Amino acid sequence: MAGAADLDEDRLTQLALNWDGLADEYAARLGDELSGKPFDVEWLAAFARAVPAGGPVADVGCGPGHITRHLAGLGLDVGGYDLCPRMVARAAQDAPSLRFAVHDMRAPLPDAGTWGGVVALYSLIHLGRAEAARAVAGWARALVPGGQLLLAVHRGAGTHREDRVFDRDVPMAITLYERDEVASWLHAADLLVRRCEVRAPYPSEFPSERVYAWAEKRA
Repeated sequence: MAGAADLDEDRLTQLALNWDGLADEYAARLGDELSGKPFDVEWLAAFARAVPAGGPVADVGCGPGHITRHLAGLGLDVGGYDLCPRMVARAAQDAPSLRFAVHDMRAPLPDAGTWGGVVALYSLIHLGRAEAARAVAGWARALVPGGQLLLAVHRGAGTHREDRVFDRDVPMAITLYERDEVASWLHAADLLVRRCEVRAPYPSEFPSERVYAWAEKRA
């Protein structure tokens, strides 16, 4: 299957710069997006109920922290991690009581083996296929037995390229993934797949189908 290549350091630096330049616009446009996404709200609520002892939970690729804030509102001990320093700064500005840190999702999470949950909504779309599989395996290792992993990606094959984001001239490459491909990562990581579904886009979203997957680390 064709797809994006693994990130080299130049592409990684450019990706961080691109999103840093969009941090405030991202927060303004999408900070309240869950109010129009009942599917996502239901999945996040079910995930939160299943997380052992309420956490800790890592929101990987947290952007401006709106999902992190939502999970905290559900009673989870949650922190946000993102590659982009400006995104992390904006997240901390909007939720100073929560913890946020700069983190490359290809690297192991700190305190591996202690996490009650990991959420990565539309984070893996910025990685190559092999990197995405390795990232999922790493998150599985980071979980405690019974820990929960929740993923979402754009559905499809290959790579989608955009020249403009939020009406700005910002090039962006997005890796698309099929449902069975996502499920295969979870099985390879010896996780128990609880749900793996495709949903249609909401009217306010980019017009792609999305894959949502929820899995649990075996006891």
